[in-house]
Amino acid sequence: MHDISDERGADDAIGPVAGDAVPTPERRPRGGDRRLDPETRRRIGRSLRVLYAGLLAQPILERFEALVAEFAARSEKESAR
Repeated sequence: MHDISDERGADDAIGPVAGDAVPTPERRPRGGDRRLDPETRRRIGRSLRVLYAGLLAQPILERFEALVAEFAARSEKESAR
């Protein structure tokens, strides 16, 4: 197993998220609360930022940009009514 470091240079490395997605019984709050604890949410967020950093750095395709602009223009036109 290897760790994925935070792209912002955090000093603590993170491991796979799958095991952290469900709190272990000793970390799970009582009363059946199934929400993720703050540390788990932070680790998932960092993992997602690392995973998608390359995708976000890629240029937007011209055709996609044109479609977004067309959609925005239509939305503005409809909201002006």
